[in-house]
Amino acid sequence: MTDVVASGILSSLLDRLPNQIVDEFGWLRDIGAELKKLEGTLSIIRDVLEDAEERQVQEKALRGWLRRLKDVAYDIDDLLDEDFTRNRKRSLTDPESSTTSWMKGTNLQVLDLQGCRFLKEVPDSIGNLFNLVILNLERCTSFVSLPTSIGHLKSLQTLNLAYTRIKKLPESVCCLSDLRSINLTSCYFLRELPENKQNTESLTCLCTGHCHKLTCIPAGLVQPSYFRDLLLFELCEKSECGLKELNKLNLEGFLWIANLENVKNFQQAREANLIEMDGLHSVGLAWDLDTYKKKMEAYSTRTNVEGRSRQGLINALAVAEEVLNGLQPHENLTLLAIFCYPGKIFPKWLESSFPNLVEIYLSSCFRCETLPRISQLHNLETLSLKKLPAVKSLPLLGQLPALKVLNLASLLAVKSLGSEFYGAGDGAFPVLENLSLEHMPELEEWCEASAGRRSFPRLWELRLLDCRKLKELPSSFPSVEQLYLCANSELLLSSLPSGTFPSLKIVHLANSYDPARPSVPQILAERLTSVKCLDFYWWNPMHDDDLDFIKRTAELP
Repeated sequence: MTDVVASGILSSLLDRLPNQIVDEFGWLRDIGAELKKLEGTLSIIRDVLEDAEERQVQEKALRGWLRRLKDVAYDIDDLLDEDFTRNRKRSLTDPESSTTSWMKGTNLQVLDLQGCRFLKEVPDSIGNLFNLVILNLERCTSFVSLPTSIGHLKSLQTLNLAYTRIKKLPESVCCLSDLRSINLTSCYFLRELPENKQNTESLTCLCTGHCHKLTCIPAGLVQPSYFRDLLLFELCEKSECGLKELNKLNLEGFLWIANLENVKNFQQAREANLIEMDGLHSVGLAWDLDTYKKKMEAYSTRTNVEGRSRQGLINALAVAEEVLNGLQPHENLTLLAIFCYPGKIFPKWLESSFPNLVEIYLSSCFRCETLPRISQLHNLETLSLKKLPAVKSLPLLGQLPALKVLNLASLLAVKSLGSEFYGAGDGAFPVLENLSLEHMPELEEWCEASAGRRSFPRLWELRLLDCRKLKELPSSFPSVEQLYLCANSELLLSSLPSGTFPSLKIVHLANSYDPARPSVPQILAERLTSVKCLDFYWWNPMHDDDLDFIKRTAELP
């Protein structure tokens, strides 16, 4: 097994390296030739691991075995890196080496040196790679500096320095007129970014998460015309570089702010000044729930300080509500995404006027008990509500005139879709095209719209997955052509043959290969002779640790 894992790691290294570098190491070619004998076994192992990952394996014994297998792989990778990268480092940093000679006049577009743990620098001659588009030095954990010649890479679009020991970027980085993305995640020693503001108008993605010593984003790097497409802004607990840095930018396009658990209060959140950024069309806000899970674990296990730890957790959860309240965006917003928000209530500004809002995504907000009233969002086309286990009822949705896509998943406490779901009016969901109900284990009732009212006239795709208590549907979905169901759903034998879906063309059966119900597809085919049946795999989106966290936080005020 160890040999198989080793072969996988070496083959991965071989795949990552440009041929020009690999050709310099004859010893690596010889090992590669020997390892080809194991390709058949390796292919099988890869298939097993990919299948396990795809199925999100939950069995403890199997998960433990996979974890140990990965640990062995990492240990071997470290040993290989130590010898391999020492040789590569010597060749790359020696200007007379034949390894660096290929850098002159080459058409190389991707240079991937990820994981070279002993590589400290690259030679000046890297500036000769005029056609280089991607330079990846991620996890080169000894890497400390880039040469000034990096500024000659006029075609460079992506620079990845994540998890390196670099302390500063050369000013010449600002000469890279095509540079779009800089990844500095977990560059713990990075203290400053270049001040020069020459040609970085194309820069749209700057990742600075966990850069503990970075104190600010220079005004020269972020001029008003910059970041027109995407800015990833990751906050760090120990860094002085906070939300106030965003106030320097005249942002346009998409802004994603991660690790909001590191914002201490409403005032810090307000410093971002999102409410004045009229050029932002999309905003994503995310917390790291693992932070709160660790606090929960602390107060659960350390009985001698239980009271203090519990109060600390309660305070942290309350701060999250203040922070979200302070991050109100401009009314021009068209997309809003909120992930892993640990507060109990959404801010009032979510119910205020956002006349241009087209998409809303709320996910993994485990403690929220009520949803904002959004009936005034007349341009809303997509609404996704996922992993909101404390929500017991839905807001009025049926009268949203532009709603085309509605995704509801893991709403564990919702028991009924009744009159409040449809709202008052001549019809309901007039333009809805795609409706998904997934993992709603307590949903028992889905009522008809009021008599004489037409509902779902344009709905063409309906997903009903893991709604195990739901026994009855509305009487008609006139336009539904594609239906997704779990193979053990009683709806298969009740609603389908009764004329509920007169336009049905395809039924997608989740997990229909389940040996416990081998006859379901056959019965379905007999009753729906004109309908095509297809299989697909579906799994529960809620994990055990999520459910445990939900149970524990439900006890908190």
